[in-house]
Amino acid sequence: MGSDFTDKVLVERYKDPRLGEMVLTRRGEHYEIIFNGVFLMATYGGESEREMVRLALREISRRGRKKGIQLLIGGLGMGFSLQEALKSRAVERVVVVEVAPPVIKWNRCYFGGFNDNALSDGRTELVLDDLYLYLKRATPENYDGIILDIDNGPDWLVLASNQRLYTGAGLSRVRDLLRPGGCFVLWSLTKNAAFREELSRLFSTFRVERVDDAYLYLACK
Repeated sequence: MGSDFTDKVLVERYKDPRLGEMVLTRRGEHYEIIFNGVFLMATYGGESEREMVRLALREISRRGRKKGIQLLIGGLGMGFSLQEALKSRAVERVVVVEVAPPVIKWNRCYFGGFNDNALSDGRTELVLDDLYLYLKRATPENYDGIILDIDNGPDWLVLASNQRLYTGAGLSRVRDLLRPGGCFVLWSLTKNAAFREELSRLFSTFRVERVDDAYLYLACK
């Protein structure tokens, strides 16, 4: 986590009538994002986010895709998922969809030293959009992997409108955007029986892995 964890210092505050309030604070060398009064993410940690990407890439490779991999990441966060994806030479392109303008700004201004300036990599394509709306417009069978980390899971939503991503219609769209053999991974703080049932109905295989304090749902087409 780093050795200097002094009192929090307010760095920036962002208010939006649709998204609510996002606050960026600093503790020593690290940053934290507070969303509507609730801790959301920080520059310390991030291992489960990285493992989520490693899990997807291992499974994609196991299914025969060794190069030219196209990924879609829902949620920029601190940039750790994107950073991990770009470590792989097999990855050709990563589309990152982020709904909150300050998260993009703060990545460029403050988080680059924590994520190897992942937004500056030529393979990164950054999109400012609502993920559900982006998925509706995206081209079918265009991705080898879709990695989703925009909430704390189906039970703990950052935005109420994100609920549609975890139901039949939303997950069906995710499946349709995957190439044959493609994989979908979701980061969640909790287990959700209804979500597991949807995955088992829509995908050929799925499993859940525990990493640190998170559950990683992996489903493959």
